[in-house]
Amino acid sequence: MLWQELSHRLSECTEAVSAQNQDGGRLTELVGPEAADQLKDMVAHGNQLISSTEERIRVETERVKLQRHRSLEVVQKSFF
Repeated sequence: MLWQELSHRLSECTEAVSAQNQDGGRLTELVGPEAADQLKDMVAHGNQLISSTEERIRVETERVKLQRHRSLEVVQKSFF
């Protein structure tokens, strides 16, 4: 299913962003102030993208579950 594939890809991206979060802090100590600000912005942007994607997947998953439930109700009413 599409949402399962998205969820799998999200977990891969989450690992990358997690590594970026860990390494970003150390890198900011090694570079100048401008580069440090850019790194911080990149990390924050990555975190924001992951959070919004997780929320979209959660909402879509709930929507699909509700649709399935409604479909089952219709089928049950049709046969009983």
